[in-house]
Amino acid sequence: MDRRKSLQYISTLMGASFISAELFITGCKPAAEKTDVSDTTENINFSSELALLSSIGEIILPASGKHPGFKAVNGGEMLVTLLNDCYTSEQQQMIQKGLKGLSDGEGLAGEIAKLDAAYFDATTPADQKPVFYGALKEAILLSYFTNEKVMTEVLSYVKVPGKHDGSMKVDPEAYTTVYGFGA
Repeated sequence: MDRRKSLQYISTLMGASFISAELFITGCKPAAEKTDVSDTTENINFSSELALLSSIGEIILPASGKHPGFKAVNGGEMLVTLLNDCYTSEQQQMIQKGLKGLSDGEGLAGEIAKLDAAYFDATTPADQKPVFYGALKEAILLSYFTNEKVMTEVLSYVKVPGKHDGSMKVDPEAYTTVYGFGA
C-alpha cells in the first residue's frame, strides 16, 4: 500500500469517528432538551367523526361479490388512526373543514359523487377543486389496502419466477382474476 492511500483511509476513519461521536452524544441528551414536534402543533382528533368517515369510505369502496366493503374490514378505525397520527395539523384542519360541509345521512352518496366529479373534472379550475376530498380519498384507499384482512384474504400474492420481461403481453382478464382487481 502506498503512503497516499493510507493517508486517505486514515483521514476517512478519523472524520467518521468525529461524526459518529457527535451523533452518539446528541442521542444521549436528556429528554427535557429534546423537542417533540407533536407538542408544538395543535392536532385534531377524528375519533368523533368515525361514523361519517366510515360512511364515506363505504361509498368510495363498497362491498362487492369478491371484495369486502370499507366498513366490513373496520377501515374507519385505521383511517382515524392514520389521520390522527400521520397527517400534519394543516392537513387535518383542511380535512375537518371539508367534512363539516358534508351531511351524514341519505344525501351523503350524492355529495360524494359531486365531490368526486368536481375533483377529477379537468374543466374545473384548480382553485375550485375540493382539495380536502383528494387527501381524504387517498387516506381511505391507503387504510383499506393496508388493512390486514384485505392484504391476506382479498389480494393474492403471486410470485413470478424468472427474469423480468417488460415487453411480455398480459391478458387483462387473467390479471383481474389473479390480483383481485376489476369487476
